[in-house]
Amino acid sequence: MFALWPFLVLYSTTRGKLIEQPEEWGSIRLATIAATFAMSLPSVALLVGAPLDMVSPARDAGQGTGFLCLFFMLLLWIPGVIGWLIGRGIAWMLHL
Repeated sequence: MFALWPFLVLYSTTRGKLIEQPEEWGSIRLATIAATFAMSLPSVALLVGAPLDMVSPARDAGQGTGFLCLFFMLLLWIPGVIGWLIGRGIAWMLHL
């Protein structure tokens, strides 16, 4: 659950923005979709890399997956912020 804290922050931020600015629901919705997509992309690397690392015949099998999970947990907010800004920018260009 700790690895998914950026998704929880995204939810609370989106909810707060919708309460403050209900007239901008289209822009906030697009920003939320873009941020969720951007934060979901790194999980594909984890999904593909984890099984390969865990079945490795090396003595330290699974250690790379642990480092990848830690990296994922600490830095997942960065693509989320970038996705949010891109979504708001697209909504601004489309006048949503």
